[in-house]
Amino acid sequence: MAMQFGDRTCTLSDSMISDTNTTDDNVIPGQLKTIVLNNEVAVSYSGSANKAISRIREIRTDLSKRIYFEEILESLGEFTADENGEVGFIVSSHMGIPKLYKIADGQIHYGLDTYWLGNEDAAACVLEVLEKDDRVIGELPNNMTLEECKLRDAFKNAVYERDLPYAGGLVFDCVGTPRGYRYNNHATVYAGDRMSLDIAFDNTAQLAHENQSPEGYSLSLVSPNERSLAVTGAFFEQSNMGFIYSPLDPDLDLNVEELLGKPEAIYPVTLKGFVNEVEKYASRLETYLGG
Repeated sequence: MAMQFGDRTCTLSDSMISDTNTTDDNVIPGQLKTIVLNNEVAVSYSGSANKAISRIREIRTDLSKRIYFEEILESLGEFTADENGEVGFIVSSHMGIPKLYKIADGQIHYGLDTYWLGNEDAAACVLEVLEKDDRVIGELPNNMTLEECKLRDAFKNAVYERDLPYAGGLVFDCVGTPRGYRYNNHATVYAGDRMSLDIAFDNTAQLAHENQSPEGYSLSLVSPNERSLAVTGAFFEQSNMGFIYSPLDPDLDLNVEELLGKPEAIYPVTLKGFVNEVEKYASRLETYLGG
């Protein structure tokens, strides 16, 4: 779901993937579904991860070649029509006037300040919570406004709503401003009953996962200092491990039968060490995209 607040846009996405080759629909690490392309554009998707990420990589190339943005939007519309509804996109743009676009089923929608993709019940749940939310929040998280903070909380509530098994995993938020795009950093505690930690890397990580508190576990989302790079990470304190998401990085591509953009596992590591790893991946991606 994406909302526009003046010259700022805020896009929220979960990480759940549904794949017959996996053991659970609510898989962590899952996928990063909002991908920053440059200082002015970010694209979110729903549906087939392989098809969407492959197309988003092509968009990144088109933007670097200075192809007209309108042509890119039209090509996305044609792509969604050809895929018969299997893939949809939300585009956040600061090219000229800040604007949101929803592209699905061959149609390009724009002009509204709210768009969503995916399950209608989950979206309705978010909007209902937002409408009733009259809280006055004290100290705001870094890089977020009051409206964006309330949107993130409402989205998280929908993701972990037990009666709505259409979302799950991690919640990533991406804020776009005239100064660029970035994923927000925050530490939080997640309930463990709606998530599956697919940890099978070593005995230490497995033991930490099995012995964690039944109430949940702590998680820190980590982003690099550089703006407008499609790199972020999720660090799990109990298992001393994290996942780095860098869907535009060709060095992370796996076998053809596996998912494009699948994150890299880093273990065992401290939070400080994980932050350094995220910066390292960001530097590599910046070099790659700059080339």
